[in-house]
Amino acid sequence: MDRIRTAITVSGLESYLNCNRVQAQQLTRQGILPSLLPRSEKGLGALSSIAREDADEFLAKLMGAAEAVPVASEGMLDIIAAAELSRWPAMDIVRGILSGLFAKVEIVDADLKFKGVLVHPLEVRQVLQRNQVSGYVGIEDAVTMIGMPQQGLNNLVRMCKPDGSPYLVELSVKNAKGKPVRLFSMNEIHAFREEHISLKDIAEAETFSPKVMKMKLDGRGLLPVGPKYELGRLWYRREDLVSN
Repeated sequence: MDRIRTAITVSGLESYLNCNRVQAQQLTRQGILPSLLPRSEKGLGALSSIAREDADEFLAKLMGAAEAVPVASEGMLDIIAAAELSRWPAMDIVRGILSGLFAKVEIVDADLKFKGVLVHPLEVRQVLQRNQVSGYVGIEDAVTMIGMPQQGLNNLVRMCKPDGSPYLVELSVKNAKGKPVRLFSMNEIHAFREEHISLKDIAEAETFSPKVMKMKLDGRGLLPVGPKYELGRLWYRREDLVSN
């Protein structure tokens, strides 16, 4: 319950990350910063906000991808300015940074947080046009958005739905340094989150401990998706929760 008590509203993200209102809304709406409950369950007070830990982790990854320099290299711009010149959405640039697609990412003043991260618009245009990564995120971002550890995500890629189709398809592209980067469709991640819910999230919404909640679900004859803890935590189909 600490995640709920210390949650940050979308409007509060502006000052916390040092970004503007549009950026804060895009970060949450596009799932780069996950809300405490998926999009289909917004409007539940604190649960529609963002956990402070997730905001801190996002900021650490974004700034950690940048090289600290005393003076910015020629042509380097903040994410919003680079988006305008490169004609690529700012959130695609953010995903590119988190995925390691760009060879050069810099930061001069860490106190500027989001606004202090710099990229080169020419490299942004060339890399994103080459890889066409719009709508995809890297492994670390996918792990955060879907809410399971990396090993769980790896296992999910190998699992299939009851109809035989995959839950998640992995795409591999090369970054500016020629190294392979794993990418995942945001639509598929959102679909999984909207069709499934973790035991942890169910327990938080019902104000029970996960252990007690698991006993209640067992009593209703509900089974989690996949083998026990194959996905790092237990997940349930939302339609099963409604129909049982």
